[in-house]
Amino acid sequence: MYCSECGAKKEKGVCPNCHEIRQNNNINEKVIIKRDESLGITSLIIGIIAILLAIIINVLVLPLAILGLILGIINRVTTGKKISGIVLNAVAIVLSFVVLATIIFLIASSDKTYDFLNRLYNELKYSTEENYVSGKYSCKSFDGSVSNNDYIVTMQLNKDKTFLWAKYGEEANNYVKGDYTFKDLKKTNPSGDYKYFDINLDGSQFVKEGTTQDEPYQSNYEFGLTEKNAKKQGILMNKATYNMYYCYED
Repeated sequence: MYCSECGAKKEKGVCPNCHEIRQNNNINEKVIIKRDESLGITSLIIGIIAILLAIIINVLVLPLAILGLILGIINRVTTGKKISGIVLNAVAIVLSFVVLATIIFLIASSDKTYDFLNRLYNELKYSTEENYVSGKYSCKSFDGSVSNNDYIVTMQLNKDKTFLWAKYGEEANNYVKGDYTFKDLKKTNPSGDYKYFDINLDGSQFVKEGTTQDEPYQSNYEFGLTEKNAKKQGILMNKATYNMYYCYED
């Protein structure tokens, strides 16, 4: 019996020529399918990388994500399998634009963002620092504007609750040293960035114009504190005289 396709003599009902051709075709089809599936895996890997990079380098990841998307589409068309690469790369593209829009929004509203971050930073530091009022401050008279007047007082509140209150620039001859106590008044200003404290200074060493004074020294203040650029600053008010000072941490 002879093969109707090539005319060769069949052996045991099988044409040796056509069988070999069909076998080769099957092998080639398997190679093509395997190659196409590798495109899907590559697309999937690119998608995962693109999503991670979209958060870090933003729109610069777009060429990589687009490449992964194209490979995923080719794989889908040729094999009908593995759409995960397409999905991941599409997500990476969308995510990169979302992150870009967020960055633009933050820059556009930088003042509000700065104020929010500053309040958050202050709240975290206030809640974790054992003695939040401590610091070395230079103080000037406060009349509603911090741009007027020179510094007139140095106030040093140490973490061990000892203090130095001195005439600015004349600390050696005009000063008071002693202990202080403070109390959180549990109140803030309307915007929430200033915390208020009661400060009591109890002087044990009082020197004026280089001469030690016998009279005791005690003062009570209300101190409204905030922090900007890692420096505390605030308004200090003497509760007896109502004298006010703007104080900035050195």
